[in-house]
Amino acid sequence: MKILYIIHSCIMGGATISFLNLIKGIREKGCDIIVIHPNCEEKDKTLLETLSKLGCKIYELPVAVSYNKRYGSLLKRFLRPLVICYRKKKFHKQLLYLCRKEKPDIIHTNTGVVHEGFRVAKKLDIPHVWHLREYQTLDFNWKILPSEKLFKKYLKNSYTVCITRDIQKYFELSDYDRSFVIYNPIMSISETEFLENKNKMGEKNYFLVANRVSKEKGIEDILEAFSIFCGNCKTYVLKIAGFGDEQYILQLTQKCIDLGIAENVQFLGFISDVKSLMKNAKALIVGSYNEGFGRMTAEANMLGIPVIGRYTAGTKEILEQTNGGFFFNSVTELANALKKIFEMKEIQIIDFMRCPQKIATELFSSEQHINKMYNLYTQILALQ
Repeated sequence: MKILYIIHSCIMGGATISFLNLIKGIREKGCDIIVIHPNCEEKDKTLLETLSKLGCKIYELPVAVSYNKRYGSLLKRFLRPLVICYRKKKFHKQLLYLCRKEKPDIIHTNTGVVHEGFRVAKKLDIPHVWHLREYQTLDFNWKILPSEKLFKKYLKNSYTVCITRDIQKYFELSDYDRSFVIYNPIMSISETEFLENKNKMGEKNYFLVANRVSKEKGIEDILEAFSIFCGNCKTYVLKIAGFGDEQYILQLTQKCIDLGIAENVQFLGFISDVKSLMKNAKALIVGSYNEGFGRMTAEANMLGIPVIGRYTAGTKEILEQTNGGFFFNSVTELANALKKIFEMKEIQIIDFMRCPQKIATELFSSEQHINKMYNLYTQILALQ
């Protein structure tokens, strides 16, 4: 089986990590893998190096996205679609040539924002899988091009894999028999562990935020809630692990100064080994307004760490199934949840998380994801 994957970014964020886990597993099943990627900056070469070591064929093409940003001057918002249209035609031509050369059995577009994989697959009569990892409109405030209505029509003429039931519902695919909900792969079952002796390792007096540092992740709400919490407990630290716009991080740093919590907040930048950081946190805080899935939420629960998450989108869906944490809808509710975790003894947290960890491991292991994806590919080809 030869599968051609299309990705739109090489940045090692949650979606890229999930994609890499999928590739490792599918490669172990004996499949031939081709990955189409856009031009990557030097700092983002980790993905390509890993794919190369796995024996995948890698091609750099001018991958074009099908969305417009809702901000900027009127001129920019008018010109962007014209530029995007030019890029899409260029990408379509090169992708078509490559697919005729490589003759893949399946084309798998790893994101909803790239449409050319679907169009080329339809032209060459090759099965197409569309992996919907984002809402696009709700989480990133993008305008789908040429229109959301047409995109939904495309989806109904493809196989779709949705990373949550809510995304499937959002794109009106819940009753569509070629649409499947398959949760992202987080880690192997063998990698999960429960720190029974966590309380013997010294006091773990920090909360953790582990995601991209941007407005849609609700970082400002988290800082405000943490400042309220610090009014009663000044010994705790808030660690924020993730990349982001430097200017925005400077704004957040100033906000910490204004709130009087500068000494209690650490901006760590991108951390390659978030797992080690997460294992020793009191809790993970997820403030995203519309999280497509919530890889860190699932990972925390698999490691036996409670999550304080906003009651929305993927975060809501995960925690409702695992019962591995507490919800909030406001800054005050978040501050109260922080206090609740603070007041729990270590053994109470361990007892609280035993069942959620077991459920999370069953739902989000790499094994379940890879088996479901491979079975889907097999099923698709059997119908050809």
